[in-house]
Amino acid sequence: MIEGEPPKREVWRWLAARREEHESVATETSKHNVARLRVGSPVLVAVNLAHVALFALAPGEIAQRHPRWRFAILAGHAVMALVSATLAIASNRAHARGAMGAWLPMFSAATVLGFGTALATADQWVTPNITPIVITSVGVATIYLLRPAAAMALYALTTVGAMVALGFTQRDTALLLSNRVNVLTATSVGFLLSMILFRTHTRATLLGRALRASQIELERRHEELSTLNRELETRIDQKASELVSKAAQVQSLAAQLQQRVQDRSRELAEALAKLESEQRPSVAPGTELGGRVRLLSLLAEGGMGSVFIGEDLATGERVAVKIIQHEDSLDATTLQRFLRESRAAARIEHPGVARTLHVDVSAGGVLFQVQELVAGVALSRLLGNPNAQPWPTAEVMRFGEVLADTLRVAHAAGVVHRDIKPANVMITRHAPGLKLLDFGIAKLSEEDAQFTAAHEIIGTPEYMAPEQILSAASVDDRTDVYALGLVLYRLLEGRGPFAAKSVGDFFTAHSVERPRAMSAALPEALRAIVLRCLAKDPRVRPSAFELTTVLGGLANELHAPPMESCATEWLSRVAPPTEDTLAQKSGPDAVTAGSHRSRAHDRSASS
Repeated sequence: MIEGEPPKREVWRWLAARREEHESVATETSKHNVARLRVGSPVLVAVNLAHVALFALAPGEIAQRHPRWRFAILAGHAVMALVSATLAIASNRAHARGAMGAWLPMFSAATVLGFGTALATADQWVTPNITPIVITSVGVATIYLLRPAAAMALYALTTVGAMVALGFTQRDTALLLSNRVNVLTATSVGFLLSMILFRTHTRATLLGRALRASQIELERRHEELSTLNRELETRIDQKASELVSKAAQVQSLAAQLQQRVQDRSRELAEALAKLESEQRPSVAPGTELGGRVRLLSLLAEGGMGSVFIGEDLATGERVAVKIIQHEDSLDATTLQRFLRESRAAARIEHPGVARTLHVDVSAGGVLFQVQELVAGVALSRLLGNPNAQPWPTAEVMRFGEVLADTLRVAHAAGVVHRDIKPANVMITRHAPGLKLLDFGIAKLSEEDAQFTAAHEIIGTPEYMAPEQILSAASVDDRTDVYALGLVLYRLLEGRGPFAAKSVGDFFTAHSVERPRAMSAALPEALRAIVLRCLAKDPRVRPSAFELTTVLGGLANELHAPPMESCATEWLSRVAPPTEDTLAQKSGPDAVTAGSHRSRAHDRSASS
């Protein structure tokens, strides 16, 4: 292709635009000419009949002296009246877009010019002037819009015809030459006037067409603006509703704080003494704990305690109550993990983390934790078959954005979860569409050094980062990013990045093996960010903030719906949640192991 030449598609588009403009001008020209013909033809009929009557009834002295001239004038006007009447009838039946609508004005113009030539030729018997030719030349140019080629043809034929015709009636050579020059002048002026008027009409038509197109575009933009305004009003209403809801939550938290002050006025030493006693009361539905919560029904039961649905006596709302009661669970490590989960969750102000409302020891020695009750299903249950098909890319990116944003806030608060996996992510229909659970083995920045042994392994083997395998004390926020990358890989590919089966195989795979290649059908930027999350070197991995930004941008490009809409679609694949299946999660898949020991780490979390 020659440099500077527009692409073929642009050329065709340009030609199509020129063709549309040509058709628009032709249509407007035909409408103009047919309208003038419909009005002008009856006028010509009346004018010609008036001349016929005048020359027939009162011919005058000149007409009587020149009967041949009188007859020619009478005949010419009579024929012109008949032709004009015919054109008047035809023009009322002609359509501006049809062939008749295009040719009738041309025929009328040719007839008028011929009529003017005939009258000027006959006038040579009486007076040597060409006034009829001047009048018809200017009149045709003024009344009808003639295309340049058609105007040139009509005026050229008129010029030639008039010069020849004048030679038959004007015998004086000087007058004949003068008249022929005048004919050429009159027809030239008529042609130039026709050209000017046609060009003016063409520009006005194109300008009107452009104005109409601009008006249509303006109306379209106005409609888009109206739509955006309606959406903005809807969002404002939603935000207002959220603010009202937040205000109600603030009032509820104020009531909880007041109750908490009363709770803390008890003698903690007496409560801890009862905790260490051998006689501990059993808990069951109907039990009240610490004057704060009444147990309603059992949700789940695990190795170190139970999860109940309860009623918050301070607010009257239903909550999730996690308790530690079994004697073999009441060692220092278990108690510290239970309490650190409360502290870690309480640090994070993000809707993706279930709120911890209260933690205390009852008068009977039962350590309990009160959390927000959220309806939903664990992501691990939705995944089902480990060889399931990949999930929709846009929805996975929106999921990753929300979970990464939750981790971003957690990391900013100095909390590393250390156990990101599908079983610890609750999918819920309420915004933001998920809840991150189980901070029981979370690393808190100011106290982890004294809590975690240097060579202790803490986490779930399938979702552990290489540095987490070497030392639980050395992990940081990039460890969570690695685990989130594993979850995203599983959702996008329908399988994990490694073919490992046993704990040892997973440790080896995370430490030295390269992840399996991702599908080429996925966006390149998405594959790149997920594989960066799975880098062996933590320094290569993105931060949770960067991951939130990239995944959010990709999700927006694919017009992914909000996470709560995705969650509604995902939850429709399983039975609708009821109170009996609210956020139950308790499993032995997370392990804590030292250099010489390995034990199941069972936990229960509210949802």
